[in-house]
Amino acid sequence: ALEGATGMKPEELFGSLGGEAGALLTLNDEKMISIPVGQGQPLQIPEPRLAIVLTVKDDRLFDWLDGKLEDNPQVIRSDDAGLRLRVLPVPAPVPVEIRASIARYEDKLILATHDELIRAMIAVKSGQQPGVRTNPEFARLARGMPESGNSFGFVSRRLGETLQRVQMEFLKANAGMGGNESPAKLIQKLASLNAAAAAYSVAQNTTQGW
Repeated sequence: ALEGATGMKPEELFGSLGGEAGALLTLNDEKMISIPVGQGQPLQIPEPRLAIVLTVKDDRLFDWLDGKLEDNPQVIRSDDAGLRLRVLPVPAPVPVEIRASIARYEDKLILATHDELIRAMIAVKSGQQPGVRTNPEFARLARGMPESGNSFGFVSRRLGETLQRVQMEFLKANAGMGGNESPAKLIQKLASLNAAAAAYSVAQNTTQGW
């Protein structure tokens, strides 16, 4: 089934992967989106964007995905400055602009919900834009941490705060519809005891274990 769908044998497909993978979720403060909540005013939150990054050894995966998009006239194609990029605007039933994007850059294959996120990642890597290392929150958490490892994870406090806001507004709306605000007040008290926190982790595979 896999060979029929991709035109590649499993060993060829997985042999194209470089053994590294990562995921990135951002909140775009420059574009706020409205989330309907009950009968009240919509909740404004930064637009989320998602990217998945894979290290690859060759162009096989990108070329296969590119071939799937070949006959779609809506696909925006660009090949310049070492970046091969394909973008497909996708109408969505949610107030989030989705421009499904695939990119091949250096030894990376990038899948993202918006091409601007891909270009921002490349700009950071090339030193044209500041990256997470300049973020005071990250700098505080990374102080004294190893600078090399097999796995890295960073979660900003902003993510937890945004999720808590969304949860609270939906709880308030549901409680208001039922004529009983006590559940929302209880959850609000619990949330105040568990404030959103930032986290940074580094994992290493050493001779003593993981």
